[in-house]
Amino acid sequence: MSSNQNSNKFINKEFLQHLLGHPIASFTCGIGTKPGDNYLSTIYSVKVVLSDEDSKNDNSCSLSKSILIKCYPENVAKQEFLDNTSMFSTEFLIYDQFLPSLNQLLSSEKSKFGVNVAEFYGGNIIGSNAKTTLSNPTEPWNSENFLVLEDLRSKGYKMLDRRKGLDLEHSLLTIKQLANLHALSWVHKQRNGLKFLLEKYPYMKDVMYKKENEEGWRPVLESFNRNALEVIGQEFGTDSDIFLKLEALFSKNVMAILRMFLSGKGIDEREAESLLRIKPNEPIPHAEDQWLVATHGDCWINNLLFSYDDETTKPKSVVIVDHQTFREACLTTDLAFFIYSSIQTPLRKQSIQTLLRTYFDQFVEICEKLGEKPPAGFTYPNFERRWRRVRVFALLRSMDFITFLHKPDEPESEDSQCDKETNEIMNDNEENSGDIQDAYASVLKGVQNNPEWRNAIIETVKVEYDDGIL
Repeated sequence: MSSNQNSNKFINKEFLQHLLGHPIASFTCGIGTKPGDNYLSTIYSVKVVLSDEDSKNDNSCSLSKSILIKCYPENVAKQEFLDNTSMFSTEFLIYDQFLPSLNQLLSSEKSKFGVNVAEFYGGNIIGSNAKTTLSNPTEPWNSENFLVLEDLRSKGYKMLDRRKGLDLEHSLLTIKQLANLHALSWVHKQRNGLKFLLEKYPYMKDVMYKKENEEGWRPVLESFNRNALEVIGQEFGTDSDIFLKLEALFSKNVMAILRMFLSGKGIDEREAESLLRIKPNEPIPHAEDQWLVATHGDCWINNLLFSYDDETTKPKSVVIVDHQTFREACLTTDLAFFIYSSIQTPLRKQSIQTLLRTYFDQFVEICEKLGEKPPAGFTYPNFERRWRRVRVFALLRSMDFITFLHKPDEPESEDSQCDKETNEIMNDNEENSGDIQDAYASVLKGVQNNPEWRNAIIETVKVEYDDGIL
């Protein structure tokens, strides 16, 4: 299913006219993200100037449009990783089918309760019918994998620096957007009589950590964990209790633990709490009831775009992008991934109750507005308890996304032409074996020399130890 090595070559005038349904006068094309900001795809930024004659006949049509074209990466190993996981086709289907069905549930207050989405123009998945290829399956771009989206930067949206993390205002805005996604997907399940979203959307399952990928994932995770354990040993000593507890956690089958938390059937609450160092004394309320919703699966600062109020300069809207890892899972896993990946430890520790309460209240309000009951046992005390046990999942995931946050950027290219930029930026595609280890090899290069990475590991592990999680 992989596209060819020169995937940008299909971006020409004929293609853009067909895509937009309008004659165009000219277009420019460049790389759409900074090196290192997008890992499993190549994104092109295309600015299109529509022909004057056509725009005069259609007052609803702007003279120019800014779009992003998301393509398969040039790296062969990353292409094969996407093929193996079907993540690229999942994103197409999420934009094309699932997200529109959620926002249709709302007749009003969409700005408050809706899922913010960039306009989706279409795309193509090799071997499947897609929007831009239905009319003529012999079109030259039919052999490419791509998605075409509105470039939200043309509307003032911005991506923030992944190394600095989010402040409380940006975090609360994102927490509410996650609650909107989760609650609307829950209501969607109830309205359609679904026990599982997979019954209607079979692509909404975890593909990252499936058992078939374990042989490739295990050495990657072991590398992340080994580096973290070395830092903790240097900081606290290899005979310290914090080191020994972390070593014991890493000695378990980490892949099996991650699969347990991300199971589309729900989390085994008893097994999850057994992983905690300090365990609750009371029986688990509603242990058999699952809070399964559509989760983004990769909600972190690099997948967030914010817009701002012109007068106050405060953030007013957020769009979560990059929907390749959508899966049905417990809502707490999505929340944990976001909070631990995008909010630095001091603020996270200080503001966690505000963050959790904001999420809970938003979720309940949407259910009440749409006349559906929340999941069984969805009370705030139970929510806090399930948050505590999902922190084991968050700690394990922290070892890899702290590395992503602090990895060195790939070198920037000075050339503005699409093909030259791609060749210079994505220059690590030689001699790839095509497995997960190769796809993630560049992430580990050089990060051990970064003191910010080291400090983030120490802070994260220490808080979990002090709180009795580790």
